[in-house]
Amino acid sequence: MLDFQERVLSGIGKIPFQEMAKAGIDSDEIKKQIITILNPFFENENLLNDFALDSLPPEADNCMLLKQNPNSFALFKNVLEIYRDAKKTNPEACYEACAAMEFEVSEGLKIYWSTVHAEASKDDLGLSDFAFESFRQIGTIIEACIQPILKELRFILKVSRNKEFDFTKGVEFGGIVDELKSSDKLSRHLTFTKDDILLNQVRNIAQHLNFQIQQNMINVSYKNGEKKASLSRGELDNLLEDILSTFNAVRLARVIFNVDNILGISNYINTRREHRDDQILFSIISGLMAKGYQCSSLVTQSEYIQIELIEQQTPTRKRALAAMHYLSNVWKYSQKDRLKFSYLDKAGAYLVESILDKESGLKLINKEISVEDLFRNLSIKETHTKISIFTRVFNWLKSIWS
Repeated sequence: MLDFQERVLSGIGKIPFQEMAKAGIDSDEIKKQIITILNPFFENENLLNDFALDSLPPEADNCMLLKQNPNSFALFKNVLEIYRDAKKTNPEACYEACAAMEFEVSEGLKIYWSTVHAEASKDDLGLSDFAFESFRQIGTIIEACIQPILKELRFILKVSRNKEFDFTKGVEFGGIVDELKSSDKLSRHLTFTKDDILLNQVRNIAQHLNFQIQQNMINVSYKNGEKKASLSRGELDNLLEDILSTFNAVRLARVIFNVDNILGISNYINTRREHRDDQILFSIISGLMAKGYQCSSLVTQSEYIQIELIEQQTPTRKRALAAMHYLSNVWKYSQKDRLKFSYLDKAGAYLVESILDKESGLKLINKEISVEDLFRNLSIKETHTKISIFTRVFNWLKSIWS
């Protein structure tokens, strides 16, 4: 039985982007594969092409995983269709609704990653402890991660129906689920287990720990005790799987729509989001894997990010430049002061070690300087290498970078 963290991270590697890169397949070919997977769900092919390697490898991965679950894949497509219907009805209202919930959705993702890091295997837990931990995770994912997206989806659904809405007017989660349930595209995706328990009632069970263990079964109560249901250990584990899959489905639909319409939505976002470093690094690692680099060490501090890459192909000037250019995206998301970058060959020899400052990184993003220009200002250090090895590496560098 996979623990929670394994479930979350199991997407990395399911699509063999890293194995393709290790085998020497060009990153352009990997990019084509990502575009092939996501192209059916994008309207703006130019944006898909722009973001394919930098931001979308995890989404392509998630898309393939969802395809293995027909119900969740149908939910993903239906939610994306609702966003598109709203855009057709009133594009500006749709963009405004997406922007209005951006902060709350982002905050939920921070809690999501906290849940991932707090996870430990439940295999050896007794049934009572297993139920407690499972419901804790279910409650967290629904409350912090799914609920903000469904709040946004409620606004989006109103836009698609050409109805007025008020961002400042709060609605309880049960009311949100009831409204969304009125859509034929969503009604069958908002109930869970063989007893068809509504998502908000699953949340209530989890948050209030409304369960008892009797005769090796997990008995739950909901609707103020009026209704009861029984779950086996396996059924509760499946419920957690279904909740995670629901989150992945609605999140993927939202991400694709946001990337596809980033120019319109960005006009309504006035403040910069604060990301957890996990969110930044997950995207960076996925992109690097797709490009054929193994990230052997990744450390984040308040002022800098330190990344150590092992080249899975033949080290070349072009490959080193490509890695450095990609890593300039760190400043788009993190706004750290420094990026400490190490580039190694498969044997572990340090070929390049450098420290890039924020000013240079932003100039690179804004195309005020090129990677080649930036490299002329980089320092190569002896750290982690013996002098004899360093001297050989330095000579090798001079030969390929001159």
